[in-house]
This record gives sequence, structure tokens and C-alpha cells, in this order.
Amino acid sequence: MTGAKLGLDATEERLNNLRNDLECFAVKSPESLTYFYGKLENGGWQNNNPRALRSGERIALQPPQAPPTVWMTGFTPGKLKLVADIPEAKALQVEPGLKVKVIPIAQSYTLIEGTTGPRSPMPSSSGSSYQLPIELPIPAKIEPGMKASITIEAPKAAGVLVVPSSAIKEQKVWKHNADGSDKQVEVITGRSQDEMVEIVSGLSEGDEILKDGKK
Repeated sequence: MTGAKLGLDATEERLNNLRNDLECFAVKSPESLTYFYGKLENGGWQNNNPRALRSGERIALQPPQAPPTVWMTGFTPGKLKLVADIPEAKALQVEPGLKVKVIPIAQSYTLIEGTTGPRSPMPSSSGSSYQLPIELPIPAKIEPGMKASITIEAPKAAGVLVVPSSAIKEQKVWKHNADGSDKQVEVITGRSQDEMVEIVSGLSEGDEILKDGKK
């Protein structure tokens, strides 16, 4: 009887240990979320092959010195954020609070209005663009990774000198002099809209230029 009781106690202890181990392998969501396979990074999904997590498949753990792998990403529909990539040439022209019009590619019949938030102080990994958050309501049907067409209303500028973009070739403009001759001058350009470009320096108000340059 004593030996049987000791054996039963040992078996119950092992069973409790197994139950505790099983709880460590269970992942509980903090709230009701929709889960996608993989990780969303820079607007694109990575490691999102559903076959890697089929029933019975095992997940290989990364070595301690390596960053952990994200296997699934949870989100709440309608609680997403929109981030735009702003080229470096226009990064200093965009400020928080500008009006934005957004048309989701997946819902081309939907126009959403919002405002710009503060852009990231650091460029992207490629170094050619900056991330700019757009504050606006996201439709519940929009999913992470979807794209949109974005139009940002630039701040109004008064008293600036503009010329047609066709007149600028390699940061130079052909200027027509009073004696009838033409001279190529270097210019520094600023903002642009449609087919007009701002001239920061190199020309003065009243200067005559060749619209299409010289061929």
C-alpha cells in the first residue's frame, strides 16, 4: 500500500508538471483580434506562408543571440494607421496638420479626409524617404498591408517666383538678355506643383526665359 501510494504521488506530480508545461505553450490573446500569418514591416508582409503553421507543425526557435521571429500578427479591424513615404526632396515641406485626401486602392469609390501627423525624424532603411503618419478613420474592411492613393494639400506660399518645369534642364535655365542674346544660368529650385517649379535663387522677377530651353 505504501509503495502504491508513493507511486501514485509521483505520477500525479509528473502529470501536474506536464499540465504546467502545456500552459506555457498556450498563447492567449489580450483581446479579440484578427490574426494574419507573418509580420508586417514597411508595408509588406514577411514570413506569411500559412503552410509553415499547419496543424502538427513545429516552430524552430531562434538562437538566443538572434532576434525572435514573428509568426503571427493580430489587429483590430478599423483600428489601423496609414503611413505615407515622403521623398527626401519634400520632407521639409510637409508639416503636421496639413489636409490629406486618401483613396484606398481596395475601395476606389471611397474618399477619406484626414490630416498629417509629425513625420519620422529618421529616414527609412534605404535612406531615400521618411515615414509620415496620416490621421484619419480607417474603414473596417481595410486590412494591414493595403495601399492607398494620397494627396497632401501643401501650405500656401505667397510672393514666390515660379517658372515652367520644361524650362529647367539640369538645374539651369536659358535667360533672354536685353541685347537679344541668351545665357544659361544656374538656379536653385524649391517646391513644385503641376507643371510649375519654384525658383529660390538664380532669377529675378521680370527676367525673360525660354520656356522650353534650347535644343
